[in-house]
Amino acid sequence: INMSGIARYKKIINILKELPKLNHQELSEFANQFSGKTSSKDYTNFIWLFELVLNRIALFGVGLDQKHLSNINFEYETFKKLSPNLECARIWAYMSHDISQRLRKGYVVNIDLSALILDAFFRIEHQSAKMMN
Repeated sequence: INMSGIARYKKIINILKELPKLNHQELSEFANQFSGKTSSKDYTNFIWLFELVLNRIALFGVGLDQKHLSNINFEYETFKKLSPNLECARIWAYMSHDISQRLRKGYVVNIDLSALILDAFFRIEHQSAKMMN
């Protein structure tokens, strides 16, 4: 709840719901929150929330958590669109792992945080375009 966690979680889902073509303006504005001297707690919080979203999308495609999510409309419709089956769930699981490692390693070697976030979303956009076509 602190560090704007709920708002940030919803924002991540709102960005992802535009897939397979992201709104680059909205994404850029979101990522720019992390440019410059961002608190490591803010970035760590973002990583945790981002991993949570990606993992929940993968679980949705496996059939887990669907009944629970039916009461949370802002998640359900997006997850249903992005991970409708087991094959998509598997791709989301691999993406989640890969992106998580990139976000964490990039932070350790001091890569610009907004660039890391943009890279993560662009990787998802690229893969989603292949999955959804």
